[in-house]
Amino acid sequence: MDTLDYFEFIATPRIVYGLGSLERIGKVCQRLGCKKPFLVIDRVFVDAGTDKIIEKSMAAEGMPVCGMLTDIPPDSDLEIISKGYKQAAAAGADMLVALGGGSTLDTAKGLRVMLGMGGTLPEGVNVITKPLPPLVAVPTTAGTGSEATTAAVIRDKARGLKLGFTDPALIPSIALLDPKLTMTMPQSITAGTGMDAMAHAVESLHSTNSQFVSQGLALQAIRLIARSLPRALEDGGDLEARGEMMLAATMAGMAFSNTLVGMAHAAAHAAGAAFRIPHGTACGLFLPYVMEFNLDVSKGAYAEAARALGIDTAGMGDLEAARAAVSAIRNLHLDAGLPPSLDKAGVPRDGLETIMEKALKDGSMITNPKQPTPVQMKAFLTKVWLGEPPCGAHAPAVDAERKQAAQTPKPEQKKPAAKPADDIAPLDLSLDQMYAYYSKLFNALIEMPPVAQALAKSGIIVQFAYSNENWDKEALFTIDCSGGGIKLYTAGDGPAPQVAMRMSSDTAHRFWLQKLDLMTAINKQDIVLQGNLNEVMGLLPSILPGFAIYAQLEKERAEKGVPVEQPEEQPITEEQMLATIRAFSEKLFSLPEVAAPLRKSGIRIRFSYFNETWNNDVVLTADCGQDPIAVDFGPTSIEPVVTMRMHSDTARAFWLQKLNIMSAITKGDIMVEGNINEAVALLPAIMPGFALFKEVDGGA
Repeated sequence: MDTLDYFEFIATPRIVYGLGSLERIGKVCQRLGCKKPFLVIDRVFVDAGTDKIIEKSMAAEGMPVCGMLTDIPPDSDLEIISKGYKQAAAAGADMLVALGGGSTLDTAKGLRVMLGMGGTLPEGVNVITKPLPPLVAVPTTAGTGSEATTAAVIRDKARGLKLGFTDPALIPSIALLDPKLTMTMPQSITAGTGMDAMAHAVESLHSTNSQFVSQGLALQAIRLIARSLPRALEDGGDLEARGEMMLAATMAGMAFSNTLVGMAHAAAHAAGAAFRIPHGTACGLFLPYVMEFNLDVSKGAYAEAARALGIDTAGMGDLEAARAAVSAIRNLHLDAGLPPSLDKAGVPRDGLETIMEKALKDGSMITNPKQPTPVQMKAFLTKVWLGEPPCGAHAPAVDAERKQAAQTPKPEQKKPAAKPADDIAPLDLSLDQMYAYYSKLFNALIEMPPVAQALAKSGIIVQFAYSNENWDKEALFTIDCSGGGIKLYTAGDGPAPQVAMRMSSDTAHRFWLQKLDLMTAINKQDIVLQGNLNEVMGLLPSILPGFAIYAQLEKERAEKGVPVEQPEEQPITEEQMLATIRAFSEKLFSLPEVAAPLRKSGIRIRFSYFNETWNNDVVLTADCGQDPIAVDFGPTSIEPVVTMRMHSDTARAFWLQKLNIMSAITKGDIMVEGNINEAVALLPAIMPGFALFKEVDGGA
């Protein structure tokens, strides 16, 4: 992908990662609003008692498991999905929890579709037309990525096919990743699923749908697999390696779910359906040969993969680096103890024709960077059947070197040190001090023109409520951006908020010190939000200056011990406003670059400013059809064609660049009589007024 063309990236599911996180599954699922989960689980985990962990956690949150499907075959098929549907529908299930390998997760996806579609499983792409119940996917292998994909592969025994289903609706609602669940995987499954994940990542990278977001995920997945798969195979109890493989599988799944895969998967689907070769084993076997086939058009992508694989590509061109990547992936497959050829995998030579026919018709072939002819496909499969090294690499010799290196004694691996605390002291302030301190922060922030403009454009009314165990009530700050300038209210004063955020004073303190990730805090419920989160998230870029302001306030607090009270801003008087408008209009209308376009317009316009503390409006009327422009204050013989009336705060907010005029007009903060287009057309001409107003503003 050479240019930023249009693309979409689907980033669901919510990912929950952590050692022992299965024990929190009830808490994790609580937000889904369901009451009757149905469990789809591999029999081996039922025998190990894992189902009891799920049942206990779900029941504790008021969501008892209503049924269970356990007899999942190695390859999900239509028969078991139909059986599960009958059980789940009869139990009134309103959500699914799936724990197991790729077959179990795909079974749950098929069952989910049938529940949502009333008993049917439509075949095709984007054919799901009804809402589906939530699905929580808990993988126990690290390879398929099914916990994060839009796809499911389901076997149709009658036709001898593996059916591919693709639809954004298939992506699970939540992917819960617990490395402990992969500890019992036998070495052969670890190897096969690991190579499946590698194939997902590499084929996403070379896919004709590849794009920048997917490339980042794919390359990171390649990096993690290259360093962690050998460790997981050598020591199945290496939790760090197991965890990295789970994350790599999920990232690769997210990548290929958005880009699709290619020829390696097309061939693997065909070989798996016809000869029951495990999917990951087949993918790992085909992948380096597919890279060799694509080499002339994908060498740039494979050169990137080489660097992610840990190959020193200094001094190499793209083609040489790409060839090195092919050899490295071939060796990773061999080192994992997987079959070196289709022959060794149990495929008879006369079976190649069957694989070729099915592979050429497989949907995954569409996004391969090169389309093989039948003759090319036959030559490709013959080479894989013989196990000839791709790119002419002498794989056995390289393999021997790698094995010799593996036998060299390794230094004892130390467990990673615990992450040090950030030593952020609690925000030890009284309630009164909190009001003074954060009023100073918010006032300084909203007085910055770029911030004020962004807030005014949003029109939001947001309230921040801070709690502290030493206070008898919350500290409330309401920022009103709904018109007439940005206003800060404290202690519950002001209009009702559209969005309210509640958190401890320490959480707020850590946020402003940039020691806290907002989304993580929200997900962990350290921050409780009422209203539209997107409205708040949309404002984050505009309040970035607040971090520097807070750092300065902290420096002052360290020096002075307590914050200083901010004096309340006094409303501008009628006399001040009149003096300001007089001085301002004299300066503005005397500028040639302003006067010329105004005289050309010939407009007669009146500005009327009011304030609840005044006895009368402050009125300015200008006749731009005269030279010089005639300006009167108060009663006048000039008859305006356009009149604009607004609060004095609204006028000042506009000239101080804290207000969007069109937003203010739309909201009724500025009342207009006459042709509004005539007034708006003058805006470019009066741009110098923004700088002039600050010089004469009597309310500043």
